[in-house]
Amino acid sequence: MSTAVALASPPSPSVTVRKKLTETVLGKIRLGERVYDEQIRGFYALGISSGVSFVVSADLPKHKQQFGRSKTVVRVIGRWSADRHFGNETTLKAARSVALEWTGLIKQGNDPRPTHRTPISPRATGSMTLQEMHDDYLEAVTRGSKRGGRPASEGTLRTYKFDFARVPPEMKVKRIHDVMRDRPALKALHDSIEGVVAANSTLKFLKRIAKHAREIDDTIKPFPPINYHGKHGQ
Repeated sequence: MSTAVALASPPSPSVTVRKKLTETVLGKIRLGERVYDEQIRGFYALGISSGVSFVVSADLPKHKQQFGRSKTVVRVIGRWSADRHFGNETTLKAARSVALEWTGLIKQGNDPRPTHRTPISPRATGSMTLQEMHDDYLEAVTRGSKRGGRPASEGTLRTYKFDFARVPPEMKVKRIHDVMRDRPALKALHDSIEGVVAANSTLKFLKRIAKHAREIDDTIKPFPPINYHGKHGQ
């Protein structure tokens, strides 16, 4: 099972890429790239490790919008990979059908978030990278499968994005098993991040990912204890 990650920079987030989504197009989407479907407004594929996530985004009607809350609802439909890497793929045809249904529900003021999600099979975690487990965790919190069943807010997702951006690429492509075993590398990461608040935030986010991984496969070692003061406290 390949763990290679595309390192080429995806298009700027400010550039909206629209194409007719096909499996050929899906197979060419790079990590972090977002490609909107030409046929269904608000439906797009987001490049993750070893595949894509299907996502739908639509605005709530004005009478359902709450002060201080985003009017846009974003929900993850499922994942797809050309080599069936995840073991629980959503086909493009099924994703389109769900996207149409969920867009209609959101525009009516209803949350289409499912009551449960199909998790990754424990046997698939053996070669999963930190990046892949991060992607699965973000899908879970976007769906609302964590945090007491409440989908993570845009502010929380933005914080998670900044936290994970501080993790070096060479650590992201390591197996989750190996990352959790390497306490010195995690401590070195903490000490290399400028600012104690940012350093602590990143390590605590990795701890969340580790907890999520252990819920799938309890053979993964727990997140090791880290001195959150260390260099920053000296």
